[in-house]
Amino acid sequence: MQNLSDNEWIAQTTYCVAELYSRGTQQTLDLGKFQSNGNGHAEDNLIAALVAQTTNGAIAHGTYDLLIILNRSPCTSLMPELKANHVPACMTRLIDLQTNGLGNGQWRFNIQLNYRHLYGGNPATNWNRALNAFGVQQGAASGMAIMHGEGINDVSVVIEMSKLQ
Repeated sequence: MQNLSDNEWIAQTTYCVAELYSRGTQQTLDLGKFQSNGNGHAEDNLIAALVAQTTNGAIAHGTYDLLIILNRSPCTSLMPELKANHVPACMTRLIDLQTNGLGNGQWRFNIQLNYRHLYGGNPATNWNRALNAFGVQQGAASGMAIMHGEGINDVSVVIEMSKLQ
């Protein structure tokens, strides 16, 4: 698996690295490093790569552990609104991937998500961070294994989260 550099860990741009572990073959596949760009957020680009590799047969049907390491938690929305690239919020997409897989379930993924900082949104506010902390809770409720980074228990974030629930 690739690593994030020190600058990528603290960047405002979202970066992630990911790998698949096949339970069937017991082999690991490095999916690469992704970042937010004009095509979408880092998670959008990761999902696009997964779709491409499953569609072209590079990844066989089966059940996989998908390890995703992010410098910031996935973005979240309480509404079914779409991002600028016309797709749902990243946590919504990851929950769908965890729940439904790809190819009508021919590819199943048990997601293990590790993030360093809470995504703050634009502009970064405690309310936006709380919203994304709520999204992390939704991801965990869907069955994702999540390792929290910094900020999940900030008092200001907890206060804003209490207003969401």
